[in-house]
Amino acid sequence: MTEPNQSSVTAKWQLILDQAMDRLIVLLVLCTIPAVISSLARIPEMGFQISMLFHIVVGLLMITVAVFRNILSFHVKTNAVLTLSVTISVVGLWDWGLVGNGFVWMLLSASLFALIYGGRAVLIFNSIFIGYSIFIAVLYINGTLSIPVSHNEYSHSLSAWSTAIIGAAMPLIIVSYAITALVKKAGLLIVALEDQKHKATQLAERDPLTGLYNLRVLNNRLEHALQLSDRQPMQVYLLNIDLDDFKQINDRYGHAAGDVALQFVARCLLNVTRDSDTVCRVGGDEFLVLIDTVLEVHIDQVVKRIRRELEHDITFEDKTIKLKASIGVAEFNQATNQDISSDRMIRIADEAMYKEKAWRKQKKLNPQNTESAFH
Repeated sequence: MTEPNQSSVTAKWQLILDQAMDRLIVLLVLCTIPAVISSLARIPEMGFQISMLFHIVVGLLMITVAVFRNILSFHVKTNAVLTLSVTISVVGLWDWGLVGNGFVWMLLSASLFALIYGGRAVLIFNSIFIGYSIFIAVLYINGTLSIPVSHNEYSHSLSAWSTAIIGAAMPLIIVSYAITALVKKAGLLIVALEDQKHKATQLAERDPLTGLYNLRVLNNRLEHALQLSDRQPMQVYLLNIDLDDFKQINDRYGHAAGDVALQFVARCLLNVTRDSDTVCRVGGDEFLVLIDTVLEVHIDQVVKRIRRELEHDITFEDKTIKLKASIGVAEFNQATNQDISSDRMIRIADEAMYKEKAWRKQKKLNPQNTESAFH
């Protein structure tokens, strides 16, 4: 079985990541604009802070990245978003401590690290972030740093609440969107890969013209049936069906007519066999049918049904094509043989088929000879 191409899978996943990052950038820009406006709205109450200048710079940079996202590489875009996210968190913790949104933005940063660089990078990043948070905590606790307004004034400010809500909502929305989008895309990719795997399996196991199993599948199933018959009473029959004078059909009507005839034979064999039976096209105009069952099967009746099915005329481009086939049968059960291989079983059916083909040719030359070669 052919496995899906690894480079193709990697390319598809990279495309999914790239598309997801483009949407994240656009979403980030849409969120950044009201956040910057809300941040600047605090100037009358709190004065102009360094973080506000930083918010303006971040907004302009995100707009620039969004405008040129189609020409920027995936790593440039992701690292730009990651750098901005980390910087917002670092500056937010420094300027506002616990009352800012630094910790929430750090969540976004950690998620991006996991997406871009994997688990080890996240562990390193988290360790650095925790260390930085402890450092900021010490500075606020000993009074080296303090927020630029009183907690009471900050808690009663509409602009402060607006900035806090928008600032917290942005990374939460982005993280939620990223996870949802990637899970959905990953699911679609898995479905596509399963479909590709199924098609590869079909190509490896099926004859492309008739859709029947190929000889490799039949060999495997025949070996399994013979092994199983050693442990329990069951019948194993192998039929070899070879069309008579098939070359004349190709020579007279063309290979397209021959293909139609082979597809017709495939349908006939499927019509007269069970779903549990294995119908195989060996190649050319030769077919094999494996019947293995614990039930009693009148194999001569099966052969007669196959002949009746094949007696129907085929119409091809207003021409009528008649088919006849020589059929050989090999049989195995515990009572008849104790030691037989799948190859030997196939040879027995093949020899029986050629024996009948020779008898049918002889019958054409000598119509009085009516003795069947089936047995």
